[in-house]
Amino acid sequence: MTAGYSVLSFLMGAYPEVAIFRRFGSMNARNILYLQAELTSLEKQLSDAEKADLESDHPDRSIYSRDWRTLAESIEAPEDDSLQWRIFLKIREKLHEYNAAILQQVHLSKLHPPKPRDLRFLVDYMKIPSMGNVYLLGPDSDIWEKPDLLDMISINPKNSDNSLSKLVTKIVVDWYHHSVGWRMRVRYATVNPQFPPSLASSGKILTFAKEAKIWGPSSEHSGLLPRSA
Repeated sequence: MTAGYSVLSFLMGAYPEVAIFRRFGSMNARNILYLQAELTSLEKQLSDAEKADLESDHPDRSIYSRDWRTLAESIEAPEDDSLQWRIFLKIREKLHEYNAAILQQVHLSKLHPPKPRDLRFLVDYMKIPSMGNVYLLGPDSDIWEKPDLLDMISINPKNSDNSLSKLVTKIVVDWYHHSVGWRMRVRYATVNPQFPPSLASSGKILTFAKEAKIWGPSSEHSGLLPRSA
């Protein structure tokens, strides 16, 4: 029997519009700032080492700025003679990390926030026992119920405009309101009569509706979804 993260990941995998996560924008920005500071410090160290080598009377160190091979081979030399190259190797590694963080931040900034309907559905899905019944125990347990909306992203919010996603959300919302004493006055078939029957019989939506106990002979949606064979 699956529970917790397994249930949540299954839903998010099947419906990317409810794959809603934190961007961690502030923490990502801080990481870049620290990397920038480290690189700035290394840059100053490199400049000082380069100046010291150029002014040195050592036959190899004095030509490091003009002979890359001699500079690179200094890694085998005593520590003082190889300082410039060792600093640069640190810079090379740190630049790779810094550039990757910048590009990731650019990509994250282009992701859209979740649609309110999708976020509400996810919260309801997690809380209602006959649906997901997902109760996380750690500090991430209220990320979706008490979201920092400026820091939330959805993997594919545009998908929530398609008919299948609208049907899932509408059926669950209707059932939810009915279960707490409210009844929606307008059936989904009235709101969206052009919904194709082929999608209504989709394995995903039928399975989801059955598991959520919002479909069956006694359900007010029994005419909306096909009966199982």
